[in-house]
Amino acid sequence: MRIGSGLLVVVAGIAIGVIPTSAVADPTPNSDPMQQFKTLSAQAAQADEDLLSAQNDLATKQAQLAQAKQTLQHAQVVENQFRGQVDQLAAATYEGARTTQLSALLTGTSAQDYLDRATLLQEIATSNSSALQQYTTATTQATTAQATAQNAETTAAQLVTTITQRKQALQTQIAQVQQALAKLSAAQRKSLNNVGDTTTIFVAPGVLNTVIQAALSRRGDEYVWGDAGPTQFDCSGLILWAYAHAGISLPHSSRAQYQMGTPVAYGQWQAGDLLFFGGSAATIHHVAMYLGNGEIIQAPTTGVPVQVVPVSGGGSDYYGAKRLVSG
Repeated sequence: MRIGSGLLVVVAGIAIGVIPTSAVADPTPNSDPMQQFKTLSAQAAQADEDLLSAQNDLATKQAQLAQAKQTLQHAQVVENQFRGQVDQLAAATYEGARTTQLSALLTGTSAQDYLDRATLLQEIATSNSSALQQYTTATTQATTAQATAQNAETTAAQLVTTITQRKQALQTQIAQVQQALAKLSAAQRKSLNNVGDTTTIFVAPGVLNTVIQAALSRRGDEYVWGDAGPTQFDCSGLILWAYAHAGISLPHSSRAQYQMGTPVAYGQWQAGDLLFFGGSAATIHHVAMYLGNGEIIQAPTTGVPVQVVPVSGGGSDYYGAKRLVSG
């Protein structure tokens, strides 16, 4: 995975639980090199998803804080707008300067004069009540927004630590995968470079065909942890890139992508559906796109290019499928 050097400014609207980084397993030194490579690749995929999930969570919290700041700014403007009017009302009441309908009756020179004064007093009272209500609402909103912003500052350090730890864990596991890859024989390494079926696949013209053709155009491209194109991809990065060509925005995380769309029963897949692999929704580590005829396109792992393979090539831990666009 290509790790960015700059860490995003961290903000959060609510407290976030820190998910421990995955432990790095130590495969038996004498195990089969290919099996060792696959085991380490699976562990790195988990670490990659842990990091992507934390970064997506961070982006969500940044949006929440931006909204809190906007709310606070607006509330402060409204609060200041009505503060002077409310202060004048309070001062006049304290000094006994308010005129009542009784005084209007006693000092009026005629019935019409009384009605005019009474109407004016009612309008003033309504205006003052409205100002007071808006002032109170603005003050409450400002207080709430301020609390949200302060809470964000409190959780920032925790998020920074979480993301930093996950980056370090992923870098360690990527190094192990690369070491395992180097131990493979020439024949084993060659077997990993198979891009699979190169048959042209078409569906009816439209969004899904655009998505599928975009994905197929990347066959043979390099797998790089955390990349989303245009020539290097991880699994969710390939899906994100392909769907973006049809104007559909997706998060860069297979776990987050699983939260979208409509569930599809096993074997009822249609071209363009997303197939997910993992033990649970919280531990999904891989996503691929179904093409039809029992085949998927995927960005599998380092050392293996974007390829078209049977569904079984996605992994033995199929978890579920989602449909983002109806055919």
